[in-house]
Amino acid sequence: MEKARAGDPGAARELFDRYRPHVRRLLLRQAPREEVDDLVQETMIAGWHGLSRFQGKSSFFTWLAGIARNLRSNRARATGRTGATISLDSADSDAVVQRDTRSAPLELVVAAQATSDLLYATIQRECTAPQQRVLLLAFQGEALNEIGALLQMSEATVRSHYRRGRCRLLSYLLQHHSDLLGGETAIQAAWEQACHTVEEAKRPNAQEEEAFTNRKSGDHAYCGALLKLARYLQLTAMLAWIWFGGHR
Repeated sequence: MEKARAGDPGAARELFDRYRPHVRRLLLRQAPREEVDDLVQETMIAGWHGLSRFQGKSSFFTWLAGIARNLRSNRARATGRTGATISLDSADSDAVVQRDTRSAPLELVVAAQATSDLLYATIQRECTAPQQRVLLLAFQGEALNEIGALLQMSEATVRSHYRRGRCRLLSYLLQHHSDLLGGETAIQAAWEQACHTVEEAKRPNAQEEEAFTNRKSGDHAYCGALLKLARYLQLTAMLAWIWFGGHR
């Protein structure tokens, strides 16, 4: 990295070649396929020219992904599109749920942007720095094993940060923005469904039931309860249309 930032063209080429596939995977989830190659190339060129300004406050991929999202957002605005979406309701899936928002009502798109801003601010406030990096990379579509390689963490460490970060985020939403999770009635219905699922491993145990009933935020059992609850939450339209675009 230091050689690349110092202007060594060979080191810079090696650096960008290493991250090119990750940027491409990100853009495949967020842009029309026919635009991806051009966007990848534009991202690499912009990153190359801006490399001296990279300060290391985030991972290199996070910085590069921000450039890619900005370029994708600029192109989307020029053509009347918005971006892809993510879902937070899966307890153990690494997949990104995509939507084509070209036909989305304007008020839905605007609401989704506000929700995206809220979630990003919540992640920054409620989660540790490693949890923030893992969550944002996961939400950008990187699989957990790929995040480990990007952040130089073991997969077990990545999974730990991912679990704890999502617990903190879900806990905050449950306490302060339950409307984004469908409202209290929908949350209670999802909890009842979790408690009565036929799969024992997906049912809350006694400690988790007690922690959820008393909303013991920060408790390990409460975290387990939230992740089991999340499997059954019916997300509102706003949360389902979350767009992590170029506003970061």
